[in-house]
Amino acid sequence: MSKSQVWLAVIVAAIVATVVAVVALTRPSVPEGAAFVYGDRVVTTADLDKRIDVLRALYGITAPKSGTKRDSFRRSAAKSYAVTLILDRKAREMGIRVSEKKARDLLDKFIDAQFGNRDTFIEVLGNVGTSEQAVLNELRRQGATIELRTKVIGKVTISNAFLKSSFSRRKAELATPERRRLSNIVVPSREEADRVAQRLAAGASIQSLAAEVSIDEATRKTGGDLGYLAASQLEESVARAAFGARKGQVYGPVKGTHGWNVGVVTSVAAPQPAKFADVKDAFRKQLQQEQEIRKWSDWLAKVIREADVHYADAYRPADPDAPPPLTPTPPPGGVDQ
Repeated sequence: MSKSQVWLAVIVAAIVATVVAVVALTRPSVPEGAAFVYGDRVVTTADLDKRIDVLRALYGITAPKSGTKRDSFRRSAAKSYAVTLILDRKAREMGIRVSEKKARDLLDKFIDAQFGNRDTFIEVLGNVGTSEQAVLNELRRQGATIELRTKVIGKVTISNAFLKSSFSRRKAELATPERRRLSNIVVPSREEADRVAQRLAAGASIQSLAAEVSIDEATRKTGGDLGYLAASQLEESVARAAFGARKGQVYGPVKGTHGWNVGVVTSVAAPQPAKFADVKDAFRKQLQQEQEIRKWSDWLAKVIREADVHYADAYRPADPDAPPPLTPTPPPGGVDQ
């Protein structure tokens, strides 16, 4: 290496070291015991744990006990809470407020839908270590977020011209795939599955066998009938076996999530191309929903990126500025408002 190259390397290293030092000095520090800081608000690890308790009461969400899954959960929980606080602030800035009565109505509907009665709900709160007020506040927050989302998105209209051009581009994905009606038996071991397959091959009735040996409670009384299904609706291993067999042929044994599967293809429905007149209404709603999600996602990405959030090292998500995965927003608690 020449002297000029050596000096260049030294200069580059010095610049890099200076930049790193400046970043370290200018990055706001996160106090000990904090998960993250949002503006002038310090969210402690205890605050985050309390929120997780509320989510556990609402949705049964629990933190893994150890390992990389627990670490990933902790970071995701911190980001979720940070995004929630960002949306809280935006809702206030837009003058959105969920009244006490509406919040109470949401809570009552949630209790009826998820628990059936208040006594069971109170018992669950005690088991997870949270309070009714904390759950009420969370539902109020979700109600405000739904109103915020509605304001941000505004009205999305799908024109007939866009509908037709989109149909032309996506006609293949709108087609109805081949579907098969299957009678399926699930047993706990490969040995038992082999015996079932042998008995079916010898002419035994799958309806009788399902009632006798299947551990699938949902279909045992109906002879193992799964109805018509596309391959995408089945576990991949089961789909390969069932869609590789001919009508009337036994498939399996094949291992699935809940046990070993053996079955019979009882009928085959050929794939059908999509017809515009048949799918236009549902497809219009799909396009509208896609555009709503895209508009909300773009706005959410912007406000998260601009927010003043700083995470502790143990709580920093892999991509702090990315919006969370988005789906159509359900009403709080999964009930109609």
